[in-house]
Amino acid sequence: MPRVKVIEAFRRLYWRTVWRVCAHCLRSWLLAEQATKDRRVLPHAIRTLVLVMAPVLALAGCGNHAAATAPSPPSDPTVQVTPIESSGPIRISFVGANISPGNTVSGCGGLIEGCAGRLQMTFQLDPSFDGPVLYMRVYLHATNMIACLWGEMPPFTVRGRVASMVRIPIANADRCGTPTTIATMAAVVEGPTQIESRQTWSLHYVFAP
Repeated sequence: MPRVKVIEAFRRLYWRTVWRVCAHCLRSWLLAEQATKDRRVLPHAIRTLVLVMAPVLALAGCGNHAAATAPSPPSDPTVQVTPIESSGPIRISFVGANISPGNTVSGCGGLIEGCAGRLQMTFQLDPSFDGPVLYMRVYLHATNMIACLWGEMPPFTVRGRVASMVRIPIANADRCGTPTTIATMAAVVEGPTQIESRQTWSLHYVFAP
């Protein structure tokens, strides 16, 4: 449970306790007043109330401080790149792009191919074994699952337990009209069994005329 909710629940419990104590003090005073007419009971009740209220005021101050330092709301999900599924012995991590996810890429014309080459995506590969990579491809899928844009890296070699950075221009396009919303991305590393791997992410781009 978040810290703010815990404090709020504790404050509600504390206030119920305070009112019960106050009611008890008042009832005690009234009974004593009626029975003995001794007004010295009143100062005792007041002192009891002061002792109870002091920590309540302190708790209220703590609650305000906790609310002021509460975590900020999560960032806009459209700017996030979230892993979905992966397979194979190479861990593929998205590092960044020259145009950050969440942006609208304008000036494509009527087809998305007008923006082919505008994007460059960077990935980190963490292989478990040495081996040759026949190619690495990255596909950007629209909401209808068509790979409207894609890019390819020519053959290269990876070394086991040695991270490598790969930058791929997204220079190829299918005939997708604009505006087009990109919803998922897939990276495919092709090669022998100890190399063949795949990773998909959710992300957000809009390609506009």
